[in-house]
Amino acid sequence: MVSVSPRLRDSLGYEDPEETDPRLSFGFRSLSINSAEYENYEPHGDRRAFAGSPDPGARRIKRQRQSDQTLHHAIPFEYKTVADGDLFRIACILPGVDQLCINQSDLDERAHQVSIMKHIFNKARVTVWLGDEDDRSKKLCEYARKMGRGEHAPRDSPKTVLSRILSQRQLQDAVRQLLQRPWFSRVWVVPEVALARFAEVAIGSELVSWDNLVRLIKDTQLSRKSGFDKQTALLGNPRQRIAIISQMNASQREGLLHTDITQLLILAKSSNATDCRDKIYAYFAMTLLRLRPDYRERPDYKRSVERLYIEIAEHYVNSIRYDDYYSRWHALNEQRRTQQLMSMLYSAGRLHQHFDLPSWVPDWTFGWYQAPFWCTTDSNLATFSGRDEWSTGIRSLYRAGGETIETLEVLDEAPSQHCLRISALVFDTVAEVSETTPASTPSKDGHSPVSPAESAVTLDTATYSYGRDFFKTTKGLRGMATRGIQTGDFLAILLGGDVPVVLRSANVVDVEDVAYTLLCECFVQSDDVMQGELIRTDLWLAEDIILC
Repeated sequence: MVSVSPRLRDSLGYEDPEETDPRLSFGFRSLSINSAEYENYEPHGDRRAFAGSPDPGARRIKRQRQSDQTLHHAIPFEYKTVADGDLFRIACILPGVDQLCINQSDLDERAHQVSIMKHIFNKARVTVWLGDEDDRSKKLCEYARKMGRGEHAPRDSPKTVLSRILSQRQLQDAVRQLLQRPWFSRVWVVPEVALARFAEVAIGSELVSWDNLVRLIKDTQLSRKSGFDKQTALLGNPRQRIAIISQMNASQREGLLHTDITQLLILAKSSNATDCRDKIYAYFAMTLLRLRPDYRERPDYKRSVERLYIEIAEHYVNSIRYDDYYSRWHALNEQRRTQQLMSMLYSAGRLHQHFDLPSWVPDWTFGWYQAPFWCTTDSNLATFSGRDEWSTGIRSLYRAGGETIETLEVLDEAPSQHCLRISALVFDTVAEVSETTPASTPSKDGHSPVSPAESAVTLDTATYSYGRDFFKTTKGLRGMATRGIQTGDFLAILLGGDVPVVLRSANVVDVEDVAYTLLCECFVQSDDVMQGELIRTDLWLAEDIILC
């Protein structure tokens, strides 16, 4: 069994004998092993205590105190694993191994252990520890178990039985509180659950299977709060994360490696990681790219973050665009390939980067903080198959750039190395920028305004205006985009993209095409622009541009 939990204090030097790591509430204790005498080790001669099965009552408390004291004064010991010859730190000695920890300061060891993580978790029974019990979590686990088993008396309906445990309002509050726990925002929980042979969730001393928890969350509709609600408005919200992880797990069970960059970006940019490279390497064991001959078989923690992010973006563009083997793996049709490529660009932009990267390369550390235009934030908790089809269900209703990409290629020669050539229609210029909501767009130059009945987005929608400024163009159009746009910036439609983008002129010498810096996606309150009429009538004006 492998225990998956938040990175909590793991020390044997407890000041209070009653104080224990809450992850070990099932009667397990913690043991550090730090030497290299595995070949000559005889377990029958080791008198150091360790905890086995839970032992309730006073005997358990006494035995745990004795175990703590024995382990605290024990001579450090070190095992070398037979499987790969590397050193492990083993926590919780059981009839099997409960937790394998990596020496994070040794970059080579860390890289090797990440490379074999799939083989560990594929054979593991994973227990996810979400934290201590609260006043609702115990009943929530009971609700999930009975819901999964369909337990009820002959004369009672399932709904009646479940309502006796939690009312609908109590259930919604309990699920919302559960999804706010720190575990749901960690990057490494994704492979730990997605790769697992079987996963269950522990809250305090309560256990419920992962499948039953997902079923409960799927069937519980959370009420929407007024204004900007992070749990529903942002990409990577807990319900979305659970949906993606579950779909990934289904893929692994069918022996299918992952091919959806949209999912990885949504997860990574909504996750916390101590090392920024883990935003990529956490998914190393699940993706198809690790099999490419020109991609390293082991993570390289000595590479700079900027170099890693650039290389992975170029690999995905080239694989999705040109590699038939990659597309056949999950039967990616042209529409899905286009959606994935555009999701990379909409996740990038100079106004959404911490690191010094080409503007078209996503910064995996820059978290989602705005409601997106290019897709929805629905959980899309459907019946999960092994196919990477989840992202299709969150595509927006806009079709500004049509369905077809013309030019989209990474340039690999100076002076435009790491730049992207792409076909686009630059159709307007920002004339004014304001923090206040402007009046509705008048019909002008043939660009009709978007009717509120036809679009979920209007300029006075609090969910979408959060973190954005409003603009007016030289042609009289109005819209909104990420705070930081300026007068003189350009509006463009990328061929194949669902929503427009904001560009800024870039000074790049010795390039044939016009060069721009990609800033962000944007919304224009014009049906002609957002639904593709403009690109259909003015397609002949589209040209190849360079994004630097």
